[in-house]
Amino acid sequence: TVNIFDDTNGGLSHSVAVADNKRIVFDNTYLSSPSAPITLSGTKELDGRALVDGEFTFELHEADSNFNIIPNKDPVATATNKNGTFSMSLSYKHGEDYTHYYVLSEHIAPERKGVHYDTREYHITVMVIDDGLGQMFASVQRITATGTQHTFNPNQLSFVNSYSPASKTISLPATKELIRKVLAADAYEFEVVDSTGSIIATGKNDENGDILFSDIVIEKAGTYEWTVREVNGGKTIDNVDYDKSVYTVKVVIKDDLIGNLVIEDASLLKDGKKADKIHFVNVYNEPIPEPTPPTPVPPTTATPTPAPDTSDTSPKTNDTSLFSMWIALMFVSGGGIAGVALFGKKEQAEE
Repeated sequence: TVNIFDDTNGGLSHSVAVADNKRIVFDNTYLSSPSAPITLSGTKELDGRALVDGEFTFELHEADSNFNIIPNKDPVATATNKNGTFSMSLSYKHGEDYTHYYVLSEHIAPERKGVHYDTREYHITVMVIDDGLGQMFASVQRITATGTQHTFNPNQLSFVNSYSPASKTISLPATKELIRKVLAADAYEFEVVDSTGSIIATGKNDENGDILFSDIVIEKAGTYEWTVREVNGGKTIDNVDYDKSVYTVKVVIKDDLIGNLVIEDASLLKDGKKADKIHFVNVYNEPIPEPTPPTPVPPTTATPTPAPDTSDTSPKTNDTSLFSMWIALMFVSGGGIAGVALFGKKEQAEE
């Protein structure tokens, strides 16, 4: 409290009384400018397909002086791509006038299939100063990049990703039939030929008639046309007529742009006509035995007929040939001749 009074000498005087006998103290406060802003910007590229705005995210993490990210802290800034670029802003307030260290990287999203991420990290050093006159200033002092195979431009923050869908594996279904004979496993071979004439798959039948083709691997989208045929088709080998049919398979492969190749359309022709399955039929022909040559017959020699014998037909001593004939006639005629002989002897006795 200040009291003003007349000092009786023609002047004014005063007295000051402070409550509770406290001293009068004046405290001034220094404040620099409200903030010191800084902007980090760069470019984003994607090889393999068109870049979509907002599909990639970039994160700026606070780090120590060795650029080890401080754990358990959220990024101090984030940004997404737009028109092939990204940008993030930082602002420093009073009391933050020192050196700041950051690590800038791209957030890797495992669910984004087909994308191969740029793994580079940018180590960024930012200096913040207060001029003591109420102004703060922030500036990037240094940028280095690590963990990348891409060429680094120190004047430009840049991330380059690539896109390629996962390969597509196709196994053609087909069957085999053998008529008039039991089909044995691995008895017949088949092949798939591309438009350049190169064999891209082969297969053999199993005992159930299924043809087991090797896989056809598709690496990119497009229209593919293949010819499926039997090895030795149209030939006859070991009494088997091989199927000469030729199947044409046409497949349209599309990239769904999220990492997958999908079959958009497929058609099948057999010898130029629409078909619904690949089926080869061979025919076994039972061999016809060769005819047995006839047994040769030896030539017949004619036996000459003897001239009649007018001589006595009675057996004579030492005439063995007539005797033998006679004995034969006796055995042929039987008891009749013998009876005549016996009967003649009896009559001679009675005389």
